[in-house]
Amino acid sequence: SCSPAERPGIIILDLSMPVMDGKSFLKHVNMSYEDDFGHIPVIVASANINYGNEEGLNFARVKLKKPVNLDSLHRAVLEHCGPPPSANT
Repeated sequence: SCSPAERPGIIILDLSMPVMDGKSFLKHVNMSYEDDFGHIPVIVASANINYGNEEGLNFARVKLKKPVNLDSLHRAVLEHCGPPPSANT
């Protein structure tokens, strides 16, 4: 397990990455963060929207079709992470 400061607040992931695909990356992250992984919001993007429905990708809270609309991405981040902290605090 890791401390909250070491745990990412969100993972935004393209499933078709070079070298390591998105499913392999998330398996690696899952092993690295053990029990904390289930609490990390995951947003996946794919040109093939059906790819996001494959077994092993059910953890994704949001599945976006590429090309990703930035407004959709922004809404998803706000929904799962909340607004950024105020600059005044």
